[in-house]
Amino acid sequence: MMFIAAALVAAWYGGAVTGIVALMLGLVLANHFFARTAGSPGNSNTLEFFRLIRYLFTATLGVVLIEVLHRGRRRTDVALQKVQQEVLRRERTEKALLEAQAQLRGHAVELESHVAERTVKLAAAVQSLEGILHHLAHNLRAPLRAMAAYSTLLINEHGVSLDTTAREYCQSISTAAQRMDVLIQALLDYGNVSQVAIHLRTVSLQQAVDRVLARLAEQIAIKKAEIEVRRPLPDVPADARILERVIDHLVDNALKFVAAGTAPSVRISAETLESRVRLWVEDEGLGVEPEYQQRIFGAFETLDPAGAYDGTGIGLAIVKQGMERMGGDAGVESEPGKGSRFWIGFAAA
Repeated sequence: MMFIAAALVAAWYGGAVTGIVALMLGLVLANHFFARTAGSPGNSNTLEFFRLIRYLFTATLGVVLIEVLHRGRRRTDVALQKVQQEVLRRERTEKALLEAQAQLRGHAVELESHVAERTVKLAAAVQSLEGILHHLAHNLRAPLRAMAAYSTLLINEHGVSLDTTAREYCQSISTAAQRMDVLIQALLDYGNVSQVAIHLRTVSLQQAVDRVLARLAEQIAIKKAEIEVRRPLPDVPADARILERVIDHLVDNALKFVAAGTAPSVRISAETLESRVRLWVEDEGLGVEPEYQQRIFGAFETLDPAGAYDGTGIGLAIVKQGMERMGGDAGVESEPGKGSRFWIGFAAA
């Protein structure tokens, strides 16, 4: 009966095969420990007692082993189930990730297509606007030059028949036409700087400064300006044409914006700070108020009354735009009445 009960318990917990194996193991152990005692002389009650103990020991041992095996199996099943769930979760995650990557690639291709399309349209629009700008500029400059020329002819050929007021009117018309022509040319120069192809290479600052000073020699002589160039000047990565145009505007500003009756004094020098090179153009001119030191680099931003210093408000805008297109920058340090120190910065060559 004990064997049958143990077998049923084993079958319930771990299956028939596990129960039979456990009971057989229990019997073998019981016979090993109790065979000698059961075989010794004694009365029948003692024999039955030892048999009962053997059966109980066998059944208990079988049940314990079965329970241990069953719990191990349950832990294994739970762990296996968790592993399967984790595998399924990872498969779903990987599938979602692949789908997201496919969608992202599709969006990237679509975005690149839109960007390329917009870029082509923008380039076409810019080119069209450039053509219109040059067409308008040339068409506007022709009548302006005619106005200036005829006003001058009127004064020269018929000035004796005109009163003072009429001559002043003619002179004002000629001056305004000439200034408008200069402004249009400055606007064309500004547009050209923004559109011309940039070719960076190692350029000698010293040679660029010398060429600019040679072109401005007449203006320097007329104004009796003192120009000091602190040599040597280093090489920098730049576009030679844009660089000379930038330096030209800086020196031209230093020559123009001085107090009336004062000879300009300009110092040109360079310094290397870590991996950057700065070219300084210093003057002893009017100076710039702190609140205007950023604004003056905008197009048509000028601090002097119209025509007082023959400025167009484009020069420093060209300086700023030209330096940015070459990967550099520009700025100013100034104090009103004590001059200005304009600088342009490059990466070291």
